[in-house]
Amino acid sequence: YKRQTQSTGTVCFHLPMYIAKQQTYTLFLILSFLFLIESANLKDYCISAGKTLILNSNFTYNSQDGVSSFSAGENVFVGSYSRVGNIFAGEIIYIGKQVKIDGKLEEYSTHLPWIAPVYTLIKGTKSPTGNSTLSPGCYDSVTVAPLNTLYLQPGRYEFNSLTLESKSVLTSSVSSSTIVIVRGDLYILDFASIYGSSNTSFFVIGGSMDVGKTVNIEGAFIVNNSVLIGTEFNLKGNLFAVNNISIDSNASVICSSSFGNDSFILSNITIKSEVVNVPHNPPNSSVVYLPTTIYYPSELSRKYPLVILLQGAQCPRSSYSIFCGLLAQYGFVVAASDYYRRVDGDLNFWTSARVINSIEDAFRQNPPIPSIDVDNIIALGHSLGGAAVLQAVGDNCFVPSICEDYHRRASLKGIIGFGANLRNYSVTPDQFINIYPGQRFVAYLQGAIDGVAFPSRAMGTFDVTHCTSRSIAMYEGMNHYGITNTVHPPGANPDPNKETGDHMEGINLVAASAAANIYSYLLKTDSAFTYLLAGYRGDTSRFASLDVQYTCCLLYTSPRPRD
Repeated sequence: YKRQTQSTGTVCFHLPMYIAKQQTYTLFLILSFLFLIESANLKDYCISAGKTLILNSNFTYNSQDGVSSFSAGENVFVGSYSRVGNIFAGEIIYIGKQVKIDGKLEEYSTHLPWIAPVYTLIKGTKSPTGNSTLSPGCYDSVTVAPLNTLYLQPGRYEFNSLTLESKSVLTSSVSSSTIVIVRGDLYILDFASIYGSSNTSFFVIGGSMDVGKTVNIEGAFIVNNSVLIGTEFNLKGNLFAVNNISIDSNASVICSSSFGNDSFILSNITIKSEVVNVPHNPPNSSVVYLPTTIYYPSELSRKYPLVILLQGAQCPRSSYSIFCGLLAQYGFVVAASDYYRRVDGDLNFWTSARVINSIEDAFRQNPPIPSIDVDNIIALGHSLGGAAVLQAVGDNCFVPSICEDYHRRASLKGIIGFGANLRNYSVTPDQFINIYPGQRFVAYLQGAIDGVAFPSRAMGTFDVTHCTSRSIAMYEGMNHYGITNTVHPPGANPDPNKETGDHMEGINLVAASAAANIYSYLLKTDSAFTYLLAGYRGDTSRFASLDVQYTCCLLYTSPRPRD
């Protein structure tokens, strides 16, 4: 996970900070990361450890909404004279004497939340002000001196590390969201306090969390490593750790059921699908009707951005049903059409950029469901469809057969291409076509062993994509058909390179990546970053490299240096 940052915009420089009378500043660039949580319903849990959970003697809890749950991926230890709710353990539960159990015990349980870290690099523009109130932004090491109070205004913060010395206080708003990302460790020394709300105060800790004795904290805490807590600990909120949690004697917890209202969680969503016919009017031809499958969340509680998938050459839309369903779970309406026509004498599936406008027009005039946000459209293309969406976002019909006199509209907010590039096909060596998306985003998702659309061509097209919001991601072990239901869709030309990773896991990973790009661009708020890659259960080490360049947003790195 080591990255090298490259800068195309404003970079956040970080200053170490000590909240006291004297200030010492050292200027340097720091790398940061953000951890996101999978779509398990974490609000049902009070304290959850990815490995071992230890609750020592005299542990008590109260719940704001019924019986709360405590869980561990491995073993749970509950000390004597404690009170707990439900306990779910991946292995064994150990109970001391005179323990009051309000709920049920379940060993070798499958009813466990999945807590998975995801690494990103962040860039921003803020520097610390030096007084007892901070504005949202990027900081290095912040230490709150004894008996001092640091107030965090609502917004999103990054700290290289955060230390609360003895009897110090960190406080944030109870009415507006405050997201605190600590790239390293969080230290809370004896008698220190964190005040906020589990509804609005969210802490993501990249390292460990070390808590002294007689500490009071309020908020929702997600810890990438382990948590060690001293005696007489009081928590009002929720605590999750990827590894171990150990809480010493005489702890008291008030569990919150509202964690996730505006935070890191995408709730599990059931997807429905139905087929509609979309009228399509090719240039100099009569109207044809495109059979189109739409995938959408069953709970239509709000408007969902519209993702239009343009199929690869000779690939029927049914080849993408798994991918479309997974993507819809992130809160999108996904539409995939079959455009079956004759191109250069070959009758087969040949999509075009004009399909984007045909679907928009049909859904504006006669929406198949009421919750489609046709003012926020993202076009996602595979292979030939990727070349089509690249022409669409650049408003450049370089290849007329897969453009069909398309004209870009304001409703198109960005595009994602999988196995996509745009070049002059009659010239050797490759001559890539300049793309000018304006304020839209462009994301390239690419199998690292793609033997049809070579990774070097995706990189070459990325280099001539002229916008402030562009990204490229490479996936190890993935070939050209990383998002289709099978590694060789019926009728399509096979990739000579065989995939080396799990195919279903790869589809899940690319769907999460696509959702990450869309959310980070469309939401344009601090909390947008909390949704990135939420819901992905698998091994993020399959990322060979990522390079995302957003103005004052997130930065992944590419496999080669840039200026």
